[in-house]
Amino acid sequence: IAADRTQPGGTFYFARNRDVRSQARHTCYKGVAETLRAEGARAKIVQGTVPVNAVDIMGFSVGARFSDLAAARSAVLPGAICEHFTSFGGDLREDRSQMPLTEFLRQGAAGASGTVTEPRAIQAKFPLPSVHVHYRRGCSLAEAFYQSVASPYQLLIVGDPLCQPWASPPPLQVDGIQQNQTVSGVLEFTATANPPTLVESEPIDLFIDGRLVARFPSGKTVKFNTAGITDGYHELRFVATSSDAIESRSRVVLSIVVDNDPTAGLELSLSPLPVAEFDEFVVLTATAPNGESPEPVGAASVGTEPTDGEPGEIGQANQAAGEASPEASPSGKTVIFEHSGQELGRATLQGSDVATASLRVPANKLGSGPLRLRARLESGIQAVPQWMVVR
Repeated sequence: IAADRTQPGGTFYFARNRDVRSQARHTCYKGVAETLRAEGARAKIVQGTVPVNAVDIMGFSVGARFSDLAAARSAVLPGAICEHFTSFGGDLREDRSQMPLTEFLRQGAAGASGTVTEPRAIQAKFPLPSVHVHYRRGCSLAEAFYQSVASPYQLLIVGDPLCQPWASPPPLQVDGIQQNQTVSGVLEFTATANPPTLVESEPIDLFIDGRLVARFPSGKTVKFNTAGITDGYHELRFVATSSDAIESRSRVVLSIVVDNDPTAGLELSLSPLPVAEFDEFVVLTATAPNGESPEPVGAASVGTEPTDGEPGEIGQANQAAGEASPEASPSGKTVIFEHSGQELGRATLQGSDVATASLRVPANKLGSGPLRLRARLESGIQAVPQWMVVR
């Protein structure tokens, strides 16, 4: 993340030695280094298995069983790809006879690779040194690797696949919409990419809740009738794509709350906030105005004790308890509670002027760290997602 789209400096290093691991591809080093230099990058070919006193490593290729950068007083910059050509770099069991690829990650690389079983000294099974050329031209880490490996069947690639230190996305600005704005009726906005002095862009794509709904030219004022979507929370994602071969993308993500019908809508609240302990329960409560009152069914509860288990147990426990099953009150509005795209459980709204539905979940079923929890009705109305931390 520290490197993404920053056009970093640094140097690409290629270590050459007499080992067959190096000989299988080190004849490529000169051409790759020349290409990188021609495109404005720094590249060095060094003798041995590691560059010494190199504190600016932005890419590193070597063929060796071991390559100890720390011992050589060298340092890896954020976003770098480091990889070595050896038999078992992807075998992550302890006490192996060769350095695992994870050592490069510990030293700070954004990505590394290694084979999981004996590949022989066959270059096609490993990245060509040109992996650094693709990366330097703006491709993502995953794109760079898979454009440089002809036969990746034994190769394990580990790291941040979307890291793009040299991507050049077109600047993108959206006017007419504010973050978390409540809107109704016709909404007018203008999305502008690609000032004339910068890279040309393709038409701008608009995704609503993850679905592509429109494509329009940069700078055009667009009228959007919000009556065409449900009331409640929606995510608008504007995406601009550069017209070059890399097709780098920039995006602006804005959240809105549609309020065309005062009797519709849904709100989500969480307890405890802002932090829940790992052995506590988290209560999710959805509130809707002017809800119809079905037969009382009580609050839903997922599990009885905070215990370890498979994620699938969450929904199963809720149904087994017979609580808040949507079939229990067909005329009621069913709220679906979600976490990371998975359904946690369901409960039925109760009440006359204001209807509520609650779900009680063991915090350890949600995982630890920051959590984004959601609630929606079967009709499609969504509440604004809420954040909390499980500690």
